[in-house]
Amino acid sequence: LLLAVPKTVSGQAPPVPPEPPVTTTTDNHDWIVVTIGIALQEEQPNQLQGEDLDRYEGLQMLQMFVNSEAQAQADEQNLFFLPNGKRIFMKLEVRNVTGMLGSMVRLQLMSAYEDMDRAGVPLFIGPFAEYMEGKEVMSAVSGVLGSQKPMMFTGDFSLEKQTARVSSASPLDPFRNVFTVGMDIDQTMVDGLSSILAAWGNSTEKYRQPSMVVAVGCANIADMEECQREFRMCNQAILRGNDMGFNMIQRHLFEDTSLPDVLQKMKILGPDVFVACVSRDKAVNIAVTARALSFTPKFMIMTQGTSEYFTNAVGASNANYVMGPSSWDENSVPEDAGTTSCPNRIFAGASGFISGYQRLFGRKPTSYAASVVAAGLALLGAVEQAGKSNPTSEDIKQGLLNMTMCTFYRTLKFGPQQTLEDAKAYTTQVQPLHESHSQAERYANSVVKTIKTGDLPLFPMPTWQEKALEVYPCEVGYYLNVSGCAQCPAGTARPSVELYCADCEVGYFNEKTGQSSCLNCPKGASCRTVGVVTPPSEADYYRLPLPKKGLPLTGRSGLTHTGPYYKVCHAFTCAGDNVCIGGNAGVMCKKCKPGYYTKGMTLKVKNGICQPCNNVNLIASAVMVVVCYGL
Repeated sequence: LLLAVPKTVSGQAPPVPPEPPVTTTTDNHDWIVVTIGIALQEEQPNQLQGEDLDRYEGLQMLQMFVNSEAQAQADEQNLFFLPNGKRIFMKLEVRNVTGMLGSMVRLQLMSAYEDMDRAGVPLFIGPFAEYMEGKEVMSAVSGVLGSQKPMMFTGDFSLEKQTARVSSASPLDPFRNVFTVGMDIDQTMVDGLSSILAAWGNSTEKYRQPSMVVAVGCANIADMEECQREFRMCNQAILRGNDMGFNMIQRHLFEDTSLPDVLQKMKILGPDVFVACVSRDKAVNIAVTARALSFTPKFMIMTQGTSEYFTNAVGASNANYVMGPSSWDENSVPEDAGTTSCPNRIFAGASGFISGYQRLFGRKPTSYAASVVAAGLALLGAVEQAGKSNPTSEDIKQGLLNMTMCTFYRTLKFGPQQTLEDAKAYTTQVQPLHESHSQAERYANSVVKTIKTGDLPLFPMPTWQEKALEVYPCEVGYYLNVSGCAQCPAGTARPSVELYCADCEVGYFNEKTGQSSCLNCPKGASCRTVGVVTPPSEADYYRLPLPKKGLPLTGRSGLTHTGPYYKVCHAFTCAGDNVCIGGNAGVMCKKCKPGYYTKGMTLKVKNGICQPCNNVNLIASAVMVVVCYGL
């Protein structure tokens, strides 16, 4: 069972499953061991993440349950045994990817020529990447001596190509032993488009034809082999979409560097439906770029758009309303699975698989983990079906073709094309949590819902800002930071239609924190810049200090009049912002500075501008002198 896993970024070290019993070269023990080899780019499994980590953890979990003595005591009928009573154990081996081919050949030769009790039954899953042909692997293994060829399992597949491959394979062709447990990629997007049409026909838009654009992302357009899975998915969406009644207005094949330009062109076209067949990282880049460009189609469906990786990377609020295909639906296990006549093997239905995975790894399993466990169960069941301690590849192949196994995944029954008879793709959509949850929970988490027959997806997709506001955890006047919800600073406000605190516009101000709106600038006040907290007075106006009880700047009773801003009695005595001009000073600029006087024999300026005392006539009276000294 060979699993090829690409290089990934460092993650958590998973728990170590129990090892099977140690075999000997004699035949006096009561078990056999099925060897499962996993080929990794890195030697250390704790450097995995994403789909690769999902698959590795899935096989770890399967080994743990298959080899568990507690499981054997609790429900022995769900374990694997040969007719002679020998128990089937599972052993997980890790190989560097550079040694993958050599490991396969070595295990194959051991199967053919060495004592099976020591070597174990070598079965292979892989390459278990989506729609990998495994040409190099198969070509290398095809040179192995002997009649046995490895049993291979792949993930998602093309039924058309799989049928042609199986029907044309010669007895010596290693491709004749390729089985699949994934979904038919030719139909992956068709179910999703049908769901979209159903929602469209139930809306006010039903009288016009929905428009659609399709994008296929490749790291290197020159190397089409690299993205043939994505290309084939979207090609079928194009072909079937036209037949179904969509108006295909454009299609794109793009590299990462051209993504902004491609989405900008699509935004100008304004499609109703955006279909993207891309890797998980490109799906994240599309969401981030689409939000930055405010590109919001009514439907967005991407091949990786509902994965846990995507939701965690872009945030729950951004992932909401995005649709995508899945090979497994935990709520759509066939009705005959788990009955008395057909009990689930190892796991007590989908709930048992999910709870077990959560206990081990602290999160729900993805469809990738589920599908690789299903492949492992199928091969273990095939060894059991073969009924031999040393089965040949043909024995195991016939075991797979004759097997009907009820599992948490679905009923494992393979047709003549060596694909599951129930190899359908499910359409899923990321949706906000129900309103019964707190806003904090709704902002941080989403739920992936399967769009079943008769159900309709949420439609239309709101703008990116509207999606965030739908689940925003903070009240108006507050914004979200790393510590939680915080009050908007003075000079800013956040109304219900915004995500962030915005500076008060010109003509408005805000002295308080945590406000949902800014106030009109009072007459006599200056709000000529953005973000004004306490507006200064205009020229010829003076702002009096607020009384202790507090007088709002908009005046008594909140009316917008002069409030504490008063027009001075004489023009050209106040420059604004309570700054007096020339020799004028004091409240309302009604006093003179020392060395200044005003006309009239008084200590206060009533209707004049203070003048320097050096312009005073020499015959001025003593009273005038007193005025010049500012007494």
